[in-house]
Amino acid sequence: LTDPFLVEAVTVCLANAPYWACRAPIELIKTRQQLANGTLTKPWAVAQTIIESEGLGGLWTGFRESYWHAVPADVLKFSVYRALKERYGGPGIVKKALLGSCASAVALSATTPLDVAKTRSMERGAASEDI
Repeated sequence: LTDPFLVEAVTVCLANAPYWACRAPIELIKTRQQLANGTLTKPWAVAQTIIESEGLGGLWTGFRESYWHAVPADVLKFSVYRALKERYGGPGIVKKALLGSCASAVALSATTPLDVAKTRSMERGAASEDI
């Protein structure tokens, strides 16, 4: 692979799978905790409720949606950053930080519908658990 876009895309796909395998339960617990409106304040209590009602695999509810939100967001972010850096780059950490912020804003704006789908998939089981 010599095309920078393909290298970034493949790398993002490969890196996001183990990342979200670890991160998905944390995101799910955080989302369900927010939905609980103070009735379940401890993360372990939320995890226990999920495991009791959905089984251990329930902790990975929303994994697919998280992965499929992260991949296009990250590919777009790296691609936009690379293009901005080629056009406006140069020395200076502040300039690079601003270019990175712009790239992130573009990527996250474009993938917001996928983020909404991710959050809704995590909310699905919450209604049946009285959270």
